[in-house]
Amino acid sequence: MAYENQQQQQMDPSFFYNIIGQKEVQISALSQEYVAVVQENQGLKERLQKAEELLQKQNKKPNQNKKGGKR
Repeated sequence: MAYENQQQQQMDPSFFYNIIGQKEVQISALSQEYVAVVQENQGLKERLQKAEELLQKQNKKPNQNKKGGKR
């Protein structure tokens, strides 16, 4: 009896509409999460690039703290 009810429920179009609606919500949530991750990734790339530029500038500057040669 329960099997017959399950079969009838699965043949009902509203059953499929409910599943499709749930999947659409899941896809929408994943899409929003993806956009957030891409934005975070872009921000991290920009921070890394700035840090690398600062590091290169520091490495190019002559180190003024070093003492001169032998006196």
